[in-house]
Amino acid sequence: MSSRAVHGRYGEVYIGEEMVAEISAFSINETADTAEATSMGDTAATYRLGVSRGDGSLTAFWDAVGDGGQENLVVGECTTLKLYPAGRAGGDLGCDAGLSTPVEIIAKCWITGKTVNVAMGDIITADYTFVLEGPLVEQPYTP
Repeated sequence: MSSRAVHGRYGEVYIGEEMVAEISAFSINETADTAEATSMGDTAATYRLGVSRGDGSLTAFWDAVGDGGQENLVVGECTTLKLYPAGRAGGDLGCDAGLSTPVEIIAKCWITGKTVNVAMGDIITADYTFVLEGPLVEQPYTP
């Protein structure tokens, strides 16, 4: 059996065709609302599915020059992020590299927050948060 693990160093984030520079981490959370539909006398709970929702975050090394795409992550604006957990090249599956198909996650979202973190002795980082506007689209990436 082979491992399908891919190292996180390959992750990339784009807005349109512009790569957001200096990304060091990102996460995406998806949930679905449920409503309990259990009737009196039932011996086990039942549920009905509601709407889905999601949010996420990006962490980047702060772009002091302002030309690395981070300037497009504006709080209060809607944008479309293209996230590649294994990069556009598909990462590295070692001996199984020929089997790799890059995954593209498209997230139309509202940028809801930005925090710049400055600490003596550390690289300055910027954390961005977003909330989904509609569903995530996950598909194979084709250049």
